[in-house]
Amino acid sequence: MTSSLECTLDWLQLKLPNLPALASGFSLGTLGVASLGLIIGALAPASLVLWLPLVLLLCGASAGYKFWEKRQAGSQRPFVIALCLGAGLLTGASASVLQLIVDAQLFQATTSLTIVGLFLVCGLIGAGLGGLLRDRYEKIHHSSPSQ
Repeated sequence: MTSSLECTLDWLQLKLPNLPALASGFSLGTLGVASLGLIIGALAPASLVLWLPLVLLLCGASAGYKFWEKRQAGSQRPFVIALCLGAGLLTGASASVLQLIVDAQLFQATTSLTIVGLFLVCGLIGAGLGGLLRDRYEKIHHSSPSQ
């Protein structure tokens, strides 16, 4: 059983070398959204929809930064950018699910598609900013003289 699991993981690593980076970025962003969203939801559930875009920008940037940090160096840049934005999109989807649950359970209301779209866009923007920050850091780090 263990050897077949190891073989499967090795095969996934060969076919999808950036999958661990995507999982790392997605999990970091989603856990951030869950923790901050639950704190805001517990303190002021009616204002969750106001605070969640800011939380998403922060957690999306964290997800994008972590993905960009853990990615394979030899991968094609457009594919890596798409996966980085995918990490932000998944983070935005987790915030949308949180908002849907809060609206349904506490307010017996439905969440509009505009709000869900706003959350997805905020996750994408945050991941893009996080990837850009990590890219700038790498350029600064590699261009500085060695000490």
